[in-house]
Amino acid sequence: MPWSGCDTAPHSRGGGWPLSRGIAVLAIYALTATVMLPLWMLAGHRFDMALDRMTSLVPQHTARFVDQLHTSERWHQALGLPPAIHDPIERMTRRVTHGVEREARALGIELAGIRRLVPWLSMVPVAAFLMLTRWTRFRRSRTRVLPTPHLQWRGNEFLRNLNGLLAAYTRAQALSALIVVAMCWPGFAALRLSYPGTLAISAGLLEMVPLAGPIIAAVVATAMATDHVVPVLVFLAALRLVQDYVIYPRLISRAMHLHPLAVVVLLWAGAAIGGVIGVCLAVPVVGAMQVTYRHWREYHEIENLVGQVTRGVPA
Repeated sequence: MPWSGCDTAPHSRGGGWPLSRGIAVLAIYALTATVMLPLWMLAGHRFDMALDRMTSLVPQHTARFVDQLHTSERWHQALGLPPAIHDPIERMTRRVTHGVEREARALGIELAGIRRLVPWLSMVPVAAFLMLTRWTRFRRSRTRVLPTPHLQWRGNEFLRNLNGLLAAYTRAQALSALIVVAMCWPGFAALRLSYPGTLAISAGLLEMVPLAGPIIAAVVATAMATDHVVPVLVFLAALRLVQDYVIYPRLISRAMHLHPLAVVVLLWAGAAIGGVIGVCLAVPVVGAMQVTYRHWREYHEIENLVGQVTRGVPA
């Protein structure tokens, strides 16, 4: 867990009043609630109405995106290309647009039912509080039940490495979102879309949800580009090629010690197996499996070496 980098401190630094981490976290929550609750009381019903309206309009926006996608299939007709070049381009364009249409319709069905998942977001601060205040004790209590000192040390190192891996993955995701914002803002402004900054920030936030986020950003951007859909689609396609096959794999490979090509394969496999959830879980699950296998192998190698030394067998 990325938040467990520091141990619980029983006293505050500087010799002041004793302050446990739990009290500090509760104080932060109370301060946040003091600011957010009045805002929610004033505008919460509007947010709820907007969320209901957004989910009800998902089929309409999806249909509009598909219509604009079909309109963009004729981009090459004004070029006056010979049939030998025109026909392959037309077939390739239709194949690409039909694939995007299929994914967009499937995603629209998933988004239409996302309303029921919103109440589960209330579990995030509860889980964060428990992890911030109890992670160190949980780690120590779990490793103490292991039978041998070597296993206890190994278990502690495993949990520490797993924590570092998830923290690195979270930082890579955040940096990827910032890069998308930095690329989308000037791009949307150059394409003369309304509210380019808001669209860019939304695209960056949606980048935290692989596969689904970029498609949602594409639907919103093309919905606002009523008279120049093709340039917007070309820009978003170029952005996805650079982001998905160059920038993001390199960020994740540095954080998770995986080859960039392996990251691309994992994302495609996750999408094929579990859709949006599969894409979100593919890289961290494989990273956790990698850490588990490494510690299991090192543990058995050390145990074999100790056994050989104990029996007097040369290593």
